[in-house]
Amino acid sequence: MPVTVHPPLAITAQPVSQEICPAGVVRFAVTTTGPANRTYQWKRNGVAIPRATDPYYTKTNVQLPDAGLYSVEISSSCGSISSEPASLVVEETPRWYRMNAGGPFVQSTDEGYTWYGDTPSAPSNYSNFGESGSAVSEVATIIDTTHASVPAHTPMELFQTQRWDPAGGAEMTWKFPTGNGDFEVRLYLAETYSEITAPGQRTFGIEIEGRRVATGFDIFALAGGRDRGIVRSFYTRVTDGSFDLKFLHEVQNPTVAAVEVRRVHTIRVNAGGIGLPATGAEPGWRGDTGAAPSFYVNAAATGNAVSSTTALIDQGHASVPVGTPQWLYKNDRWDPPGGPEMTWNFPVAPGRHRLRLFFAETHSAITSAGQRVFDIEVEGRIVLANFDIFAGVGANRALVKTFDVDVPDSLLTVKFMHRVENPTVRALEVSASPLELSGGGSP
Repeated sequence: MPVTVHPPLAITAQPVSQEICPAGVVRFAVTTTGPANRTYQWKRNGVAIPRATDPYYTKTNVQLPDAGLYSVEISSSCGSISSEPASLVVEETPRWYRMNAGGPFVQSTDEGYTWYGDTPSAPSNYSNFGESGSAVSEVATIIDTTHASVPAHTPMELFQTQRWDPAGGAEMTWKFPTGNGDFEVRLYLAETYSEITAPGQRTFGIEIEGRRVATGFDIFALAGGRDRGIVRSFYTRVTDGSFDLKFLHEVQNPTVAAVEVRRVHTIRVNAGGIGLPATGAEPGWRGDTGAAPSFYVNAAATGNAVSSTTALIDQGHASVPVGTPQWLYKNDRWDPPGGPEMTWNFPVAPGRHRLRLFFAETHSAITSAGQRVFDIEVEGRIVLANFDIFAGVGANRALVKTFDVDVPDSLLTVKFMHRVENPTVRALEVSASPLELSGGGSP
């Protein structure tokens, strides 16, 4: 009687972590080898998903509660195995408003939202056009949009229309129902009035959330002349559910070509590991695996080294924020010797930001202080010299270091520098919005 020997049950391609927006479609898949009678059971956070019994799992109309860790158990006559977990991070759809002040609907030419109209016949209900008596104007002149502050793909026609506020009546005010959170407002401006021929002939103030952020604002002076577009960015935290923007008279009449308001999120990276879903009001952690390194780090130049542990990490140290996921300490990104130092670059607005670095010493060869020592440089300045995780808390214990960092440009840079053994980090968190209201973006 012939004897059939089945190939061993094995996974040849693991499910891949994904980040999507609400209402999107997600598909997880696994590739296996082994006996022909293989069966599959997909799970979310360890709980079986009803009727999810194929080599793939597809879900449509994904919403925030669907975020989690997805895995699949494969069974056969020769036993069963489980896949590695893959995270599903559902990004909260940002509240994002784009208004073409004084002008018609304009189709976006980037990945952002459409620019909604604000015409005399159909004024935007986000402005107090009735109380302020604000008026609109339009020019056919081609506006120069080459100024460094103007984002790529900005439609030129945004700058050809304006909403301006004549003297008398209430000051021109815009209110957007954003909900609470951290927000950026971008003001698109161009001096197109033919009677403005020199700096100082039109200046005004700007107030955001009840706080004056600009005085003597002079479009002509900032742009270097007439018919030149510029953009100014300001950041604030909204606590009353409404983003409030007010233009204040000084010399001549305040004017604006377009207004863009969008939510900004804290940047969180699980160094060396998969993405982790949001918990409560906190944003999720972006993945940074060997197969798919984070684009914030110079992984290729430094050898793309990551590792993992099964150890349970003690998070009792006072530096560790309440609610930090245990999964965050299961992986790390480390920097082997030779080549450039491991460097992370985070795009942020100019201003002061909070940086948190998460550590744990899990390497079995590190058994005493002094066996792994490195420096940490932030924005060109050493913030931790001769940093020794083991000396601070011992093995398998979490430690978090927090810094408030002044960023003069639009890039927060963190560098890990060798001394003894290899630098390592478990996670990084950067507040994407400045801690205090900033007076504007790049000139």
